Amino acid sequence: MQKKKTLAVTFLTSWLWIFICAMGTAWLLEAAPPAITVKVDASQRFQEIDGFGVNFNGPYFRETQKPMVDMLVDDLGITFVRLDAYGFDLSNWEEVNDNEDPQVMNWDYYNDRYSIPNFEASWAAGRYLNAKGAKILLATIGIVPEWMLDNQAPPPKHQVCRNNPNPCKPDHLNPAMYEEYAEMLTSMAMYARTKAHVNFEYFSPFNETDCYPAEGPRIDPGEASTVLAAIARRLRQ
Repeated sequence: MQKKKTLAVTFLTSWLWIFICAMGTAWLLEAAPPAITVKVDASQRFQEIDGFGVNFNGPYFRETQKPMVDMLVDDLGITFVRLDAYGFDLSNWEEVNDNEDPQVMNWDYYNDRYSIPNFEASWAAGRYLNAKGAKILLATIGIVPEWMLDNQAPPPKHQVCRNNPNPCKPDHLNPAMYEEYAEMLTSMAMYARTKAHVNFEYFSPFNETDCYPAEGPRIDPGEASTVLAAIARRLRQ
């Protein structure tokens, strides 16, 4: 008798589970969203993306890192690299003025600067990225030489990132030094292209100018066009 009761309970339990599963399946089928069709009109363009890539701190590059670059390009599929040539959030390689004339580059000075380990590693990284077919944006990021700065600018009228201002420490790119700044950046671009043989398609002359001094010099929105004009003029020369 006990055995028949056990079989009956097992039978009812089995049918109960079948019923629950069937109801659950029916609910899932009923709750399933309708099919969505996506159509892409390739003739209509919005924001254009030139490549998919990474930011690369060049001074870290060594021969042993080539497999990592291979993986980034061959596996991840990057096609674009923002190469921070001097590295470590610094753009102050011209520690003292090369000479007193921003229109005349002292190449004895600059050749020495651009052959230090930081830059040599970056140039090697750039050439390897070129060999892998990646496009390069040559970038400058971070603190610039203090002799190019002043603390004479009025308080910014826009929101900035700096939480602890130091009014005694210069952080504003001195307008009188725009040509010197343009010379420093152009000398790096020239060396990279003609002496280090790094092929770059794009050039970034400064970074986040509202996050000074760590990310770059303070360049207010109304000043940016004048700074860029000085750099463009020097690049054309």
